[in-house]
This record gives sequence, structure tokens and C-alpha cells, in this order.
Amino acid sequence: MLLDYLQQTKQVRGLGVDLDFQKILGWVRRGVPPTRGTWRRFMHAFPDRFFDRVICSRTVQELTDPAAVILAALRVGRAVTVGFVNHGYWKNRPDAFFRGPSRAIPFIRP
Repeated sequence: MLLDYLQQTKQVRGLGVDLDFQKILGWVRRGVPPTRGTWRRFMHAFPDRFFDRVICSRTVQELTDPAAVILAALRVGRAVTVGFVNHGYWKNRPDAFFRGPSRAIPFIRP
């Protein structure tokens, strides 16, 4: 949803990577170019500073080695944004219970 929003409002070109096939189908329906796979394989395919910005949205807290993700994002992106879910916010609790956590790592290139 974040990439779709940014494409519609900021006219960016974005890529997303995820392992969940259902999420990838949702991206295709929204017109967001997806890649199925792991962040490690995806980021190693790009040269240094290829992306203007890398956004790790709602993902870092779920990874076994978040430092490696951030370091790889710093290599391939000119800027990195890391977003976290505020699990203490009352509206996020039912959403996490019913929908589960997001594992998408969107990449944006204007």
C-alpha cells in the first residue's frame, strides 16, 4: 500500500520484494512491480547507490539480522528510511491480530 500511495501521489517508480505470494499478487493488482525472494538476494543484484531511497517499512523488527539489512540498504540506496509499527497504539493491536505483520521491503526509485 505504501508503494501504491507513493506512486499515485509522488510519481515515484518503485520495486518491492517479498516472499509471500499473496502479497505479491496484491502488488500486481495495484500496479506495483514486485520481486519474489529474500532481501539479501535482491539487494546483491544492484550496484552501490542504485536507488535514491530504500524504505524498510514494518520489516526490520521481524528479521534475525536487522543490522545486515540496514547495511545492505545503505549500500544500494542514497538514503534509507526505516519504519516501525507502534504496537502500543490501540488501533494497531487488532490489525496485527487479524492481518498479521507485514514483511514487505519496498524500494523506491523516482
